[in-house]
Amino acid sequence: MKGKKQEMFLKQDSSEWSAEDACAYWPDQREHWAPVSWKDHMYDFNVFYNGIILASGTGNGMNINIPPEDQVFASELRIRFMTNDPAPEPDKKSAVLPTQSACDISLIQLLLPDGRHIASWEKSTAPVYVIEHQILAAPILVKQKQFAHIPGGKPVKRGDEPHFLWVRFEVSDIIEEINSYKNIYACLTVLAPSLLAGMGAFNNINFNYGYGVPAYPVRLVFDGDSKLSRNGYLRHASPFPQDFIGQFVNGKRNRMAIPAGQDNVVVRAVRSQFFASANKHLTHLVITFPARVGARVDFVYPFSPVDDETINKELALGYDGAFTETENFWRKELKTGTSIKVSEPLLSGWIENLPRLTGMIAQKHPATGWYGLVSGSYVYEAVWPTSLALQAYALEFLGYGKEVDKYLEPYRLYQGRFKPPSPYLKEHPGYIGAPREISCIDWITDHAAILWAASNHAVMSADKNFIGRWTPAIVKACEFIRDARRTRNHDGFTGILPPAVSNDSGWCSQTAWNNAWHHKALKTASMFLEEIGHPAGKKFRI
Repeated sequence: MKGKKQEMFLKQDSSEWSAEDACAYWPDQREHWAPVSWKDHMYDFNVFYNGIILASGTGNGMNINIPPEDQVFASELRIRFMTNDPAPEPDKKSAVLPTQSACDISLIQLLLPDGRHIASWEKSTAPVYVIEHQILAAPILVKQKQFAHIPGGKPVKRGDEPHFLWVRFEVSDIIEEINSYKNIYACLTVLAPSLLAGMGAFNNINFNYGYGVPAYPVRLVFDGDSKLSRNGYLRHASPFPQDFIGQFVNGKRNRMAIPAGQDNVVVRAVRSQFFASANKHLTHLVITFPARVGARVDFVYPFSPVDDETINKELALGYDGAFTETENFWRKELKTGTSIKVSEPLLSGWIENLPRLTGMIAQKHPATGWYGLVSGSYVYEAVWPTSLALQAYALEFLGYGKEVDKYLEPYRLYQGRFKPPSPYLKEHPGYIGAPREISCIDWITDHAAILWAASNHAVMSADKNFIGRWTPAIVKACEFIRDARRTRNHDGFTGILPPAVSNDSGWCSQTAWNNAWHHKALKTASMFLEEIGHPAGKKFRI
């Protein structure tokens, strides 16, 4: 390939590659989501590229540690901005939407990426995720800002505390010369989860395919006046179809709440017949606010429904009060003596954001009290220890060694309890596998990844407490590798690991991947043992 096209993408051999070069080859991912969660909370909010908010405790089904009753009320909050009233009320009475109204159509139309929704993180210590929406066919930009908060703004004690997402819609820009719209209408619709995610480069997230009618399991009604002279609540209600029998009066009935006293904001709930053919309920919440730069509206969305006392305490804080607590919390949690500065903005952003993302994805388990660092917040909400080891390595260099310690500890506690994933290997007291609470598919590299991460942390931190707890475990883990390499009851190559699982297919083989991980782990472990004068160091040295 020659000429101008080549010059656009390739520099001379002596030039160093930059982020600009990389972005020319690998453009931004079009369909994506981000975790927005309190640190170490077991439940993760996920915000998608078009502003949809998912509150599903199991993620895509891999998180099996939540109570079933919480999964029953898993939800997907659809958000769509409009410039025409989707439910006009000429008679000033409560509207009942006909099928195929603007709010109904928004559930099935314009869901794929079209460049109108730009994601970013707010420049704050607390992780505030922002989706800036360009309203369709209007010269108006609206920012959707959101952050997670728990009551008190302190570290989790159990891991399943009430978990809230504070959301603010704020008009960020308008081209006044060509704007004729006076109001913005935000249509909010609570559904059951209807997402289907794949691994393709394009169209890897689809909505409403294969799940039938994604109706929320109970009817929802709005308790409040339209101009918010008092707090407004979207609440669980009786399935009885007539309005004179409404919301439940006790229990965890609050699905969403809107603080009182917001200027120029009008809220109304409108029932829809869109799901009537399946005998299901559907309610849209329409929030009206001015098409004016700086105009805004706040609401709070609990991950799971909460009782009146809990939601009212959260409402008393408001968006700004909850943010102050959240900012103070993350400032303490992210405090470190390590500082790494680089000139490349993309790399700098990765360095700054990694500890926050890791903290949001990690989980404290109420049943055991230990912490688990899973591989993702939605599709991979289980652990693959190879990715955990890489995260631990990065956290180590960024000064978060205490976090590494707590995420590794469950593996020490569970050492020797699980059979290695190979038909040629028996249970071994030194084998390190993932705790069943967070595991999905066991790879033989799980053992090597944790051994390498623990040995590396011991060397880097010189933490006497960690070394005292982990040295016996590291020695036993090295013995497992020694014994596994001596296995002869197979038809493969001898002197290396026997055929074992190396990927999600469950297929057993003698891959370079398996053996390279174990080589790296054994070498690092033996170096650590030699460094502390342990006699096993020389025995296992490669």
